[in-house]
Amino acid sequence: MPQHDFVLDNAPGLAVRQDMNAAVQALASVSSGPVEPTTKIPGMLWLDTSVSPNGVVRQRNLANDAWIAFRGSTTTPGEDIHAAPEKLVPVGADEIPISDSASTPTPWQRAKIKISTLIAAVYGGIVGLTAKTTLADADNFVITDSAAANAAKKITWANIKTVLNAVYALAVHTHTTAQVTGLDAALADKVSKSVDSLIGTAAFILQTDAAEAIVSNAYTPAVTGKGNMRYVQNQAAAWTFNAPPATSGQMFTMVVCIYNNTNPLNAAPTFAGFQKVSGDAVNTAYTKHTICYITRMAGLTTIHVDAMP
Repeated sequence: MPQHDFVLDNAPGLAVRQDMNAAVQALASVSSGPVEPTTKIPGMLWLDTSVSPNGVVRQRNLANDAWIAFRGSTTTPGEDIHAAPEKLVPVGADEIPISDSASTPTPWQRAKIKISTLIAAVYGGIVGLTAKTTLADADNFVITDSAAANAAKKITWANIKTVLNAVYALAVHTHTTAQVTGLDAALADKVSKSVDSLIGTAAFILQTDAAEAIVSNAYTPAVTGKGNMRYVQNQAAAWTFNAPPATSGQMFTMVVCIYNNTNPLNAAPTFAGFQKVSGDAVNTAYTKHTICYITRMAGLTTIHVDAMP
């Protein structure tokens, strides 16, 4: 391919003519060749044929120290965009080049779209999606990670629930009636009434019993987090039945069933922390049950044991 230094040397007529023809051919072919011209001039053009299949037209910059590829002349689409400076905070008026699939008279002609239009199209696409009313734990949400340069990441619905439960966990606390203004006066005429008069003679209070366990050969009924009906499985090793913990002023009743359905051999517990233990000995026979009635009042805790036959 012809390249020339674009300097016509002094020579006899034929040599000058040949030198001029070579210079014209270099201009006509845009100094084409697989390597850059030896003589470089600011603003000159060069068709770099080393890039397959059609080559790349390059122009010498004004500083005469680099070549600039012409837009659209490279077979690697977007080379000029890749070389452009990055804009970290785009605005709605900024434009992005696209290929228009619906262009006429032929599709896939070059076009542009504004950032604001693109955002509106994305929002419209989300609005048009099929709604899912019941989320599953494995469902994913897209987020930007502020701790990782706002990189796009995902989070599952299960993780979102875990975070929300931690943030909005209920703070459990208690109040005495004296701390609630007017409550003692409002309840003053209620204490002498019978249960029947308060809830009706045909009313029943239903509650599902709750399982508890002997731990390290000791069982202590919990006073929070469960109802008043409990059951605990007996064991072969000796164990202690502790009075439920209670603070000053607390009053309650509790029913605990000791059952022997699993272990053929069972031990009778030692009761501890009760001011009084009455009733039967615990029935340790296989498949038998014992019902224990616990009462806490006036700072005293008692238990009455009723062995089932």
